[in-house]
Amino acid sequence: MAKTSITRKIGIGLISLIIFYVIGYFLILDFIVEYLWFESMGYSGYFWVRIFYQYGIPFIATILFFLIFYIHFWIASIYLGTELSHADKETKSLAHKFKTGAMEIYTPLSVVLAVLMVIPLFQDWQSTLLFLFGPESGVRENIYGNDISFYLFSLPIFRIIQFELLMTAVIVFVSVSFLYFLEQRLLSSRGKHLPVGATVHRIILIGFVCAWVVWGFLLQRFNLLHSNAHEPLFYGPGWVEMNIELNLIWIAVISFIVTSYAAIMLVMTDGKRGKWPLFISLGFLGLSFLLRMIPAIPKFIDDYIVVPNQFALEKKYIDSNIKATLHGYKLDHTKQVSIPLNSSSYDDLVVGLKKEFSHNIPLWDTQYLDDVYNQLQAITPYFHFFNIDEDRYLMDGYLHQVNLGAREIDLKKLPVSSHTWQNIHLRYTHGYGYAMSPAAQQADIPMQWYVRDITMNSSVGLSTKHPDIYYGESNYPYVIVPNDLDIIGIPSSDDQDTSKHIHLGEGGIHIGSVWRKLVFAVYFGDPLIFMSADLNPTSKLRMRRNIKDRIYALAPELVLDEDPYLVSGKDYLYWVQDAYTFSDQYPISKPSVTLIHTAEGAEQRRFNYVRNSVKIIINAYDGVVRFYVSDPTDPIIKAYQRAYQGIFKPLSEMPGELKSHLRYPEDFFKYQLKIFARYHQTDPSVFYQQAETWSLAKIGDQKMPPYYLTTSLELPECRGITQFLHIGVMTWVNRNNLSGLLIGGTQNPETCANNHLTQNLTSLEVPTQLQVNGPAQVDALIHQDPTISANFTLWNQQGSTVKLGHMIILPVSNTMVYIQPVYLLAEKNTIPQLARIIVSASDEVVMDVSLEKAFDKLLQKLKSQKG
Repeated sequence: MAKTSITRKIGIGLISLIIFYVIGYFLILDFIVEYLWFESMGYSGYFWVRIFYQYGIPFIATILFFLIFYIHFWIASIYLGTELSHADKETKSLAHKFKTGAMEIYTPLSVVLAVLMVIPLFQDWQSTLLFLFGPESGVRENIYGNDISFYLFSLPIFRIIQFELLMTAVIVFVSVSFLYFLEQRLLSSRGKHLPVGATVHRIILIGFVCAWVVWGFLLQRFNLLHSNAHEPLFYGPGWVEMNIELNLIWIAVISFIVTSYAAIMLVMTDGKRGKWPLFISLGFLGLSFLLRMIPAIPKFIDDYIVVPNQFALEKKYIDSNIKATLHGYKLDHTKQVSIPLNSSSYDDLVVGLKKEFSHNIPLWDTQYLDDVYNQLQAITPYFHFFNIDEDRYLMDGYLHQVNLGAREIDLKKLPVSSHTWQNIHLRYTHGYGYAMSPAAQQADIPMQWYVRDITMNSSVGLSTKHPDIYYGESNYPYVIVPNDLDIIGIPSSDDQDTSKHIHLGEGGIHIGSVWRKLVFAVYFGDPLIFMSADLNPTSKLRMRRNIKDRIYALAPELVLDEDPYLVSGKDYLYWVQDAYTFSDQYPISKPSVTLIHTAEGAEQRRFNYVRNSVKIIINAYDGVVRFYVSDPTDPIIKAYQRAYQGIFKPLSEMPGELKSHLRYPEDFFKYQLKIFARYHQTDPSVFYQQAETWSLAKIGDQKMPPYYLTTSLELPECRGITQFLHIGVMTWVNRNNLSGLLIGGTQNPETCANNHLTQNLTSLEVPTQLQVNGPAQVDALIHQDPTISANFTLWNQQGSTVKLGHMIILPVSNTMVYIQPVYLLAEKNTIPQLARIIVSASDEVVMDVSLEKAFDKLLQKLKSQKG
């Protein structure tokens, strides 16, 4: 017996240890590490606020649902017992259990039911947060007249709450009715009946069930705003939805209320009252459901009533769709400008091409620059350029468009024999510096550089005090710096002791104590952290060094642009990451579907509202992340600002050296281009006819991606101001003729502040009566030119492959000019070569080794053509 007792105690002890280990490892350990990581960047308060919102709000909701269940169970039990004072012992015992069941049975049952009810709120706690803190947008949809914020914030939560309250009311009603049934059987053995209060209680519960059902019907009205029945003509409700389906919903609401009242009266009067009203209202209720569930009925009405008079009946709904979609994608303030193109080009171009803009024409595609930078500027085996970015820098009083790339660490490039723990986590800890080249190059001279080599030699005076890159675009392992190892041959900005990398930045987690070493050794499953003798009291552990992973851990609610870019500052290098707020709840706005990357991974997301609301700055040296609001009109980011005080800072607080490098984001522009192709037709009659529909320009089967260009456009406002613009090329649908250019980032005409970030859009539109070549037509002219075609054939036969780069299109002095680089990719040389530059205008095509020579050749052709 004693042995059995000891064995039992040992078993209980082992089970307890396992439970404590699991809790400690998966809950407490993660919690500690998360807190230390947030604290290392000055976000400890933000950490606790997020914990409260994620767990505290659902906990409060759980208490409320617990009280609902508990109180109703308690009420159902108090009616039993007083009438059974002379009952037998067994009956009294059973009655006692009902009376005290609230403590023994109803409490845990209420807890379980409450937790089940709150699970949807816990899983969607971000929507709850937006509901609590979301402000009004000041914009109203014109069908029901509600503020847009009602749909973005309130409606999603109302749907969840309505379902939960309905399920709660049904569960309580069924459970309480069952309790009353048992109690009635117990009382009937003594000739007793339940008091009137029990009947009143059940009627009240029926009333709650009916109320939540009616609320569900009322919420269905808003589903009509997302009707796709009229696609592809327009999105949203039409005449049938707002005149037939909406009225059927109201009939369902009224008939259900009458049915519920009649049913209650029928029960209370033992069938004497309410029979005929019940049958009639049930008939109307069933009819309303039937008419909505049979697709042939609304289709019949649409085909024979709406279609013959379609535009007259649907005009206001088409107009609503246009306005909602333009606002949903922030296209509603796009300035439309007609390009005053001339048929004779020489006189204009002879002046326009002399202007100082050719030094900003980007003649290297970033896809080819990857190889160039890695072959010429990576220098050592363990450095790598993962991505080449585009930007502009002020040099000699002028904006110059440049390409630049961060020289990041790439451990995969090291020999396998060097993949030791010390090398990976203590020595090869960071990349160093960047390379920069002018966007415009010549084909007859070697690649020109503004910043080059690990020594960061700069021909234009650019310098950075700490160009070390500890945080970047690659997936880095954790590192611990500073440490006591002698580190030779790996560059560092520390000028005190070149053999020690003494990191002076913020953002790391102090790991000098024995306790913290143990915590992180267990967290990473790496005992060498605890055993290493190379750490010291100043050592800091740096984890989550991929910039996107870092942001997702801080703000998983944001969607990130695919292309963060590097900015060179006076003291540090910085990454700029554009972030978006999305919603699929915007009423009447045309939805899009795109592949996006979130904290949970890649997913296809449907959305009809998007804003580039946040610019995120990550210090490449110390990893500190800062959030700046770039679109303060967005109600979603306003909600987060109110919820997380001090985290999302106004853009005015961003340092000026960074603000001057902000740009119109790539993904946002792509979303807008896709929608603008149809919705630039803002007149309902034109939209109905689709006579001016555009599409993204193509060359062959490939869509032409947007490009950045630093130039000054001949616009009515801000004439002569050099701007860093994002340009998308559009053609007529099913045609190759150029229809227009959508330009992102044009200056505010009220200030014309050079280099000042805007989210303005300008649509430069080709007059409909003119034929202007699109990219595919220019591509055809290039390949039809005998001289150019002969050169291509010759080069392709000499062990090289000819590749045409991105075509640049812009209006120059009322003439559309097309510029395209030509690359040679040799079989034995991995470095692409810029071979020639092609320039075209007015159906003439020339090719030479530089833009200047090509322009001269083009002008000669146009002059001779003029005669």
